[in-house]
Order: sequence, then C-alpha cells, then structure tokens
Amino acid sequence: NSWSPLSIRYNDTSVLEQHHSAICFKIICDVSTGIISSLSLASRSKLRKLICSAILDTDLNRHHDSLRRFQEFRERCPTPECVTLKDKEILLSSILHAADLINQCTPLPQAKHWEKRLAQEFQTQTALERMQGLPTAPLMEAQDARSIINNQIFFIEF
Repeated sequence: NSWSPLSIRYNDTSVLEQHHSAICFKIICDVSTGIISSLSLASRSKLRKLICSAILDTDLNRHHDSLRRFQEFRERCPTPECVTLKDKEILLSSILHAADLINQCTPLPQAKHWEKRLAQEFQTQTALERMQGLPTAPLMEAQDARSIINNQIFFIEF
C-alpha cells in the first residue's frame, strides 16, 4: 500500500517477512560464510523451503492458522515417536513464531525497554503513513502509557 521499494518487490504480501527471508538466504548463500557449502543442491532446496516457511509463518496474519496447525499436531501426535517431517516443520515454525512474540515473557525491565522502542517505532511508522496519506492502524497510534498497556494486553490475548 505504501509503494515502498520493499512493498513493490514483495507485492504487498508479508513484506517484512519476505525481506527477512531474502536477507537470511543472502547471508547463508554467501561463500564467505560457508554455511551451506557442504550441502547438496537437494538439501539446500529443502533447507530454503523450511526456513522460508518458518519465517513467513511469523507474519501475524498467519497467527491463527499457525496456532491451529500446532494444536492439530499436538492432538495427533502426543509422543515423540509419531513425529513426521511435516510435524517437524510445524514445530520449527511454532518455535520461531513464539520467539518472535516472546517480549511479554521477558523480565520486566527488559520488556519495558523493548516496549518503549516498539512504541517509538509504531509512532514513527504512523507519522510516515500520515505524511503519505495512508490509513493508520489504531494499535500503532498509542502514545500515552495507558494506551500502550492496553495494546500489550490486546496483543497477548490475540
């Protein structure tokens, strides 16, 4: 919607997640890192699919679907013996998604520090969107402490 270079490149779909995936593979594929140099082409392709899928699943638009897949996995597979390759993909996506949302579980001073930074980022983004005549999200507009706390509660309950 913003016509930013990244939005155009990724067709306004999971823009940041696709960008993160692209940067991840730029680093992984760099010869100087040697991260995947010993893998076969088939293994590289599998790794790429796995990592891209896990990163894209961090998009909050996919949150409920990811949660549903994890819950179905838990019901279907109560012990480690029944875990399939597809289940491992679900687990990896779930772990990465949880890590992406973990701030509310960190020690309070750390959580407050990152919440301030996030609120500032949201305010900056909202200001830029307004300057471009784009719609803004109410969640992003919080400026007072009470609104920020309410947003955190909403986010946790989401």
